[in-house]
Amino acid sequence: MEGTIRSITNHVRDCRRDPERSDSAAGFSEIPHLGGVPSRDSISCSVIIPCFNEVGTVVECVHRILTLPEVNCIVIVDDGSTDGSRDVCASLALRYSPRVTSVLLPENGGKNAAVHAGALHTSDDVVIIFDADLTIDPAYIGDVVPHLRHNLNTFVFGTRSAALAGSMAPIRRVGNRVFAAWVSILVRRRIADAFCGLKAMPRSTLLATEPSGCRWGDLDLIFAAANHGLRFVALPVEYRRRPSGASKMKLLRSASTFGAICLQRTLQSMRQALPGRGGHPA
Repeated sequence: MEGTIRSITNHVRDCRRDPERSDSAAGFSEIPHLGGVPSRDSISCSVIIPCFNEVGTVVECVHRILTLPEVNCIVIVDDGSTDGSRDVCASLALRYSPRVTSVLLPENGGKNAAVHAGALHTSDDVVIIFDADLTIDPAYIGDVVPHLRHNLNTFVFGTRSAALAGSMAPIRRVGNRVFAAWVSILVRRRIADAFCGLKAMPRSTLLATEPSGCRWGDLDLIFAAANHGLRFVALPVEYRRRPSGASKMKLLRSASTFGAICLQRTLQSMRQALPGRGGHPA
């Protein structure tokens, strides 16, 4: 455990020096990803938008995604909102059907549950998970698709840039760096940002992912992608302050949950490393 903590500390320090350095420079060994997957001229993509009390941004978010030709379908999942978002989501689906579908959950179960509910309402090859808060420009979704068209067995994750310095509280930036470093060690891949609200993967992988008790699900997706041998692609994105509303992530509660998940994975990795045991953690 002491060695793991030392590795995390060194990784955070090195990321500050050079946030764009490669996996090999970071000291992570290459993990073989699923090979032999032919490139595809076209793939079908759905965007899942988990929405909880985002009445001030969800309409613009959907309108901007509708302008992207790469997107076949938008699934808005209202996660028990109490600010009117639920009615707005339903109205958007009625107006733009069949390209927009709404899933109205009866109570707030968290982003993780909302994403999985959304995946059940699309049959497209790829699901792109995009937060409704507009802290990231929806135009970045268009940059995701070519990576999956080249190789469907790919996990694309947004990496928020140095613009974070003016848009995110210092304690949140530090926490993000620490967990990104810890997760990088666990999956042996370079993860500069574990909690960006833009991620994409094959729908089949998402459906095969067993949700943890975490309300957010970002770590579930990263670990599932590693377990399934997906190719990891970091997509640099600009991050900006919320134009409306407030973050739903409660710092201490979320940090304790993320820490428990990473600790569990760490212990699994240590058990797998014992003599007579092999393979990757489940």
